[in-house]
Order: sequence, then C-alpha cells, then structure tokens
Amino acid sequence: MRWPKSMLARALASSSALLILILLGGVYLFERQAEHRAYAEQAERLKLHLYNLLAQAEFGSTLSMPINLLDARYEEQGSGLMAWALDKAGETAWMSVSTPSPLSASMLGNVKQLDREPGEFSFAINPDVALHVAHYRVLWDTPSGATRQTRFFVAESTQDLIAGLQQMREQGRVIAGVLFIVVLGVQSMVILWSTRPLKQLGKQVQEIEQGVRAELSGEWPTELGPLSDNLNILLRGEQDRRDRIRKTLGDLAHSLKTPLAVLKSLQTQDQTLASELHEQVSRMDEMVQWQLQRAVGGARNVLSKTALVAVVERLRATLLRVYSDRDLSIDVQVGDVAVRMDERDLLELLGNVMDNACKYCRSRVVVSMTTEGVNKVILISDDGDGISPDLRSLLLERGERADRRQPGQGLGLALTVDIVSSYGGRVEITESELGGAQVALWLT
Repeated sequence: MRWPKSMLARALASSSALLILILLGGVYLFERQAEHRAYAEQAERLKLHLYNLLAQAEFGSTLSMPINLLDARYEEQGSGLMAWALDKAGETAWMSVSTPSPLSASMLGNVKQLDREPGEFSFAINPDVALHVAHYRVLWDTPSGATRQTRFFVAESTQDLIAGLQQMREQGRVIAGVLFIVVLGVQSMVILWSTRPLKQLGKQVQEIEQGVRAELSGEWPTELGPLSDNLNILLRGEQDRRDRIRKTLGDLAHSLKTPLAVLKSLQTQDQTLASELHEQVSRMDEMVQWQLQRAVGGARNVLSKTALVAVVERLRATLLRVYSDRDLSIDVQVGDVAVRMDERDLLELLGNVMDNACKYCRSRVVVSMTTEGVNKVILISDDGDGISPDLRSLLLERGERADRRQPGQGLGLALTVDIVSSYGGRVEITESELGGAQVALWLT
C-alpha cells in the first residue's frame, strides 16, 4: 500500500470522508424524523377539525350542520380544507362549501382504507388528489328510535405540508454544509496541533544527522515517548560503541595485567609451569578476543547464566598465586547460584574488584552474595584502610585513583561500572564490616 506523502493530507482526507458520511446519515435521519413528526402533527390537526365538526353538528331525524362553521376556510372554495359526511349507504349527507361537488371517485378512493369501528379515528394520505384525509364514524339514535350511521371526513391539501418539508430539507442541508466546513476547519487545526510533536521530532532527528545535537530532548506526548526513548537508547548505544573503540587498547592492556603478573611470578623449577603457562596464555587470548568483541559492539548473551562460585574460586586461586608473597586469605561465602551474565564479563568485573581488594587489604578479603528483591548483590569486602565517602563516586570514573603509590591506571573500577551498567545493574562503594572498603555489584 502506498501512503500519501503528507500524513496531514491523509488524515484530512480520511476524516473528511468520515465526516461526510456522518453528516449525510444525520441529515437523512433528521429528514425522516421531521417528516414523521409533520405527518403526526397533520393527523392531530385533522382530528381536532373532526371534533369541532362533531361539536357543531345536530343529530335529530337527520344530520344538520350550521351554515357558518367555526373555521372560515370551509366556506371558501379552493381553501384547501374540506369536510363532508356520508350516510350508511355512502350517499352524501353533508359537505362544506370548499368541497368539490359532486365528490369525485378519486376523493373517495381511500374510504375503505379509512373504515374503522364507531368512535375510532383514522388518518391516511390520498396521493391521487394530494390530500390528507381523516375519518370518524358516528352512530346516533333518532327521535323515532332508529339508529343511524354517519361517517365524517376532513381533508386538507398536502401542498403546504410538502412545501414546508422541502424548505426544511433545504435549510437542513445548508446547515449541514456549514457544519461540515466548521468541523473540517476545527479538525484541520486539531490535526495541525497534534502533529506538531512529529514535526519537532523530525527536526531534532535532522539536527542529529547534521551533528548539531547528540540525542532527542524535550517533553513528548505519551504516544511518542517510547519512540523517543528507544531512539535515544540507540543513539547512546552508538556513542558507547564509539567510546569502546577508543578505550579498547587501554582496557585490553589492563585486562592482560594480572595474567602477565602470574607468568612473572612462576619459577622455572616449578613442575606445573607448563600447565600454568597454558592456562594463563589461554585466558589472555580469551581476554583479547573479548575486548575486541566489545570494541566493535558485539552483543552479549544476556540470557545465559554463569555459576558464580566457579568463577570466584577460579579468581581466588589466581590471585593467591599473584600475591603469594603476602599472608593473604580470600574467603568465598557464595552459594550455588547462577547470575544472568556472560562468563567472560563476570570474570572481568570480579577480577578487577577482587584484585583491588587484594591489593589494598591488610590480610583478608571476603566475597559474599545476598539478594535484594529481584536483584543479586555480590559483595567484595576487605580489611584495608577503606575509601573516604568523598572519593567513592570519583573512583568509579575512568582514570581516577585514590592511591598513586600503587601501580595502575585507574581503569579497573570504571571498566567494572561499564560492564555492570550494560546489564542494567549498578556499582556501590561503602564501608565493610571488616573495616575496609566494600564494593557491591547489583545485578538484575
């Protein structure tokens, strides 16, 4: 399906077509209702005429009507209001001056249709002569004791009613046309107003393409909010990818630091040298591949789960060899749980934090885990001097270090924050129960 270039034009065309259908339907229903009401009022009016005639009639041996009736139109030929009475045999018992004489067959053509029981009113249209005809049958007793029947008829021309209905239709269509123009104008203004955010969104996207702005900003309607958020996520992801490319060399060098330290600490007379070299070189190769994947924006398998205790024990064994010259203990208080994270990511972030804890502790490091609602919180605590509160947030930034006396580039915690954030978590630094620092890794 090919859409019009202008969404506004498409919306206006659709709304105009719908509005026309609604107005046409409304006009049709209004005309039918008005016509029905007009005929009902006509029938009621003729009924009143019949009752007036009955009130003026005198019933004796014969029917007699006054010369001057209450409505003067009965006395004027061609007035459009007529009345007559028929006896039981269908002969004319009385007729007004305005009624053509003799009664034509066409005027009496609907007599059978109007026939009712005595005392019942009936109304019909005689299309042959363009008349509305009302009928009422009366039974009355004569002084001689006989019962006579008389049928009264009142007829009125349909011309005035039809002319009134036609005028009403014309007025209704004019009003409908005016309403269409007014409503279409209001709709156009509403559509223009409601599409302003779309135009603003398009303008900001164009500015992003031109490099004027980095992401979308401003208040957006509910319908555009998710779109704006998702576009910003994509833009930030692209920016993060470019940042990772710039940081890859520094991160890669930092990741290889610990395995290299293990290689340097190995003694040639050690019989396990070959296996240790193989393990550490393999880990170095994994880190290189992992960092290169991160640099080009490779996706992490966030649906995979990694056993936490296995990774912690592996790092514990490595770090004890790195810091074999110190009387160091690393207590692992982690149960048999799995975290939703790629194993290489988990090795990298825990390696950075546990290495820092071993570097700055006196003699003890504790790795534990707790749960907070749906979050798993990994806690790495040490018994060192701790970190002052004013430095805790600073240390999470790239290149910042609290102790310049120790070797390092200040990349470890920043890299940890980067990895944890990519999984929707966060990193907190507090004081541990051992007296030193405690790093909490909140994972969803």
